[in-house]
Amino acid sequence: MNIKHSIFFFLLIISFLTNAIEIKSIQVKGLQSISLGTVLNYLPLEVGDNYLQEDSKKIISSLYKTSFFKNIKVEEKQGEITIIVQENPKVSSLDIKGNTVIAKENLDRVAKALEISQGSLFSEYKLDKLIQQIESSYLAQGYYSSEIKKEINIKSNNTIDIKINIIEGDAATINSIKILGAHSYSEEALLKRIPIGTENLWTYFTENNKYSKVALGAGLERIKSFYDDNGFADFKINNTNVSLSANKKDVDIVIEIFEGEQYTFGEITLPESEKVTQTELEHALKIKKGELFNRKKVIESVKSLKLLVANKGYYSSNVDTLTNKNSSLKTIDIAFTLNSKKLTYINRINILGNTRTQDSVIRREIRQLEGSVYSESKINQSILKLKRLGYFANVEMRKTPVKGSNDLIDLTFIVKETKTGNFSIGLSESSNSGTSLNLGIAERNFLGSGNTLNANLSQSNAVKNYSFSFTNPFFTKDNHSISYGAFYKEVDGDKLSVSNYQIDSYGFNLGYGIPLSDETRINSSIKYTKFSITCGASLTLAESDQCSTSKSKKDEILFSSSWNHSTLNDYYFPSRGHKTTLLGSVALPGGDYKYYKIQTTHKSYYPIDKAITFNMKGNISYAKGYSDEELPFFKRFYAGGNSTVRGFKFNTLGPKYSYDTDKSKGGELLTTMGISLITPVPLVEDSKNMRLSAFIDAGNVYEISSDFKADELRSAIGLGFSWITPIGPLGFYLSEPLSQKSGDDVKRFEFSLGTTF
Repeated sequence: MNIKHSIFFFLLIISFLTNAIEIKSIQVKGLQSISLGTVLNYLPLEVGDNYLQEDSKKIISSLYKTSFFKNIKVEEKQGEITIIVQENPKVSSLDIKGNTVIAKENLDRVAKALEISQGSLFSEYKLDKLIQQIESSYLAQGYYSSEIKKEINIKSNNTIDIKINIIEGDAATINSIKILGAHSYSEEALLKRIPIGTENLWTYFTENNKYSKVALGAGLERIKSFYDDNGFADFKINNTNVSLSANKKDVDIVIEIFEGEQYTFGEITLPESEKVTQTELEHALKIKKGELFNRKKVIESVKSLKLLVANKGYYSSNVDTLTNKNSSLKTIDIAFTLNSKKLTYINRINILGNTRTQDSVIRREIRQLEGSVYSESKINQSILKLKRLGYFANVEMRKTPVKGSNDLIDLTFIVKETKTGNFSIGLSESSNSGTSLNLGIAERNFLGSGNTLNANLSQSNAVKNYSFSFTNPFFTKDNHSISYGAFYKEVDGDKLSVSNYQIDSYGFNLGYGIPLSDETRINSSIKYTKFSITCGASLTLAESDQCSTSKSKKDEILFSSSWNHSTLNDYYFPSRGHKTTLLGSVALPGGDYKYYKIQTTHKSYYPIDKAITFNMKGNISYAKGYSDEELPFFKRFYAGGNSTVRGFKFNTLGPKYSYDTDKSKGGELLTTMGISLITPVPLVEDSKNMRLSAFIDAGNVYEISSDFKADELRSAIGLGFSWITPIGPLGFYLSEPLSQKSGDDVKRFEFSLGTTF
C-alpha cells in the first residue's frame, strides 16, 4: 500500500514538472494611462516563477481587484506571458445639477471620497454607490419624491463625462406626531423639544413642518436628556414609527416611550487622593445625596473634578464614575474614581499666525508660563484675555506632549489676526451730525505693539474736531497703563438739536491705569481745557451768565477716575459675561467751573443657545455743581439717538427751552436701559463679523434729579444690524417708539460708524 502511494505521488510530481513552464518575460498590452510597473506590482507571479495554466485566473482576478481595467486577457507562449488589458475610462467631468437642499460642496465631498472626480478611473459600482448615498441623504431630509438620474457619455479618447440630475421635489410635511406612554409630562410639553412638528402660524416662515430624519433624531435625544435630567434613569424610547402617505407628501409619526420611575442620588463616594483635599473635591461636586438623579449634573461633576485636578498640574488625569442602581429603593449610588499620573510642566509656549502683532504683546497676556506647573484655568484665562484684546478674529490652543518625556507638554497658541484700525480720508455721513469730512487714523494695535494711536481731523456741519491720543497698556511690567493726548474742538449746539451756543475748546489730558486683577482695573486722568463760549438768544439768563460775548477764555481742570470690571468673552460680539464701569469726575478748584459727575454703566450677556445671546444694559448718570456753582449748561446730559434711546432723534429728549421748543436743555440726571436678542445673520455662510438684534430701549433725561418720574421714560422697539468692516463697526437701526409724547422728535432709521451691540 505504501509503495502504491509513493508511486502515485512520484507520477504526480513528474506531471507537475512536465506542465509547469518557467516564465521568461511578461508583457502588458493596451496600457494608456497606467504604468507597466504599477501593473507588475499587482501580479501574483514574476519572471523566473513556474507558470501553470490555472495561473491565468489568478492574474485576471488580481488585476480586476484594482478597478483599473474592464477587460483582461492572458496569453502564454513558450514561457512568454502576454496580458492584454482594456483600461476603464477616466472621468473627464462630473456635473451634479438640481440640488438646492444639499450643498454642492457636500455632494462633491462624497463623490471625492468614493474616488469619482475629474481624473479618476471610472467605476460603475462606485457611481451607483454615489447615487445611493445621494438618495439616502434626500430621504433622511424627508424628500421622498426625489429622483436621481445619471447620464454617462463615453468619449473617443477613453474618457467619460458623468452628469447627475437631481429632481428634489417637495419635502414631506408632518400630518401628525404623537407620543405614547407619557404620564409624568404632557404630550404638548414633550413635543416642544422636537424641532419639527405639525403646521402652525410660524411654520410658513420656519418650514419646521417639513419632515427630517435628522431633526427628529435630535428631538428624540432632547426628550431622552430631559427625562435623564429629571430622575428617570430607566427611560427609553421603545419605538419610532414614521408612516408615509401613498402620494409621498405627508408623514405620520408615532413615538412610543417608557418613562419608568424617578430615582434620587444615593451614596456619593469621592476618591481618596493626595493631590487634592476632600473639601476641594466636595466643593467641585454638582450633585447631592437625596436630590433627583440628573445625568447632566453627573457629567458636570466629572468635568469639575477633572478641572480641579488639572489646575493642580495633573494634565492627563482621568475621572470616571461607577454607578449602582437600586431598583427597590429607587436610588443610584455614584462612586467617582480618579487616575492621575505625574505632575505636568510646561516645556515651551509657541505662537503661530501673528504676522503683525509682536510676540511680546501676545505673551504678556498668557497667564501660563514656561517651566511652570500645568494649569487648565490659567490656559483658559489666557485664551480669554487674547480674545478680549480685539486683535484676533480667532484664537485656538494646541497641547502637544514632548517626545521622550512623560511630564512635559508644549503649548501652541494659534491666532488669526483681524483689522484693528483704519486710515480714512474722504466724506462720511451720520444721521446725528450730517455730512463730515474726515482724515484720520485709529489703530488699537499700532505697529503690532499693542499700543493705541488715534489721530483725527474731522469737520461737519455741527462739529469740528482735531485730536491726538496715545495709550500704552503695558507702560510697566505690572500692566500699568499710561495715556496722553491733545485736542481742539468747535461745537455748534444749535445744529446738534441742543442749546443755541457755540463752544471752542482746546487742551490736553494725561492718564494712568492700574490693574486690580485680570478683570478689574482703575484708570485716572487729569484733563485741562480752555473754553471760549458764545451764547444764542434761546438760553436762559442763568445759562447766559456762563457765556462770554467777547469770547474771553475760561479754564477747566477735570480729574476723572473710573473702576472697570469686565468678564466679557469677546471684544466685538460677546456671548457671555458682564461689564461694569463706575466713573467719577470733578472740576477742580483753580479752574472757572465747579461741578462733578457720577456715571455708572452695565452690560450683561447670556447665551440662550449657540446662536442667540440675550443682552441687558443700563446707565445712570448724575451731575451737579458745588460751592454754590451751577452745573455748566454745556456739561449736561442729553438723551435720544443710537447711544441712548433709539427711535428718537439725537439729543432731543427731555425738557425744552421755552423760547425754542425744538431745542433740548439737557439735564442733571440721565437714565437709560435696554434689552436685546442678538444672533448671527441667517442665510449668510460666514457671518462672524455680522450680527442682527431685536431690541427695546428706554430712558430719558431730567433737568434736576427730583424731576424723575417713571412714566416720563420714553421707549422704542426695533431691529439692528451691526457689521465689523475694514473702516470700523457699522450700525443700522430701524425703530418704532412705544411711548412718546407731544413734542418728541421721532427718528425711525439711524446709522452710525463705531458702534456695536
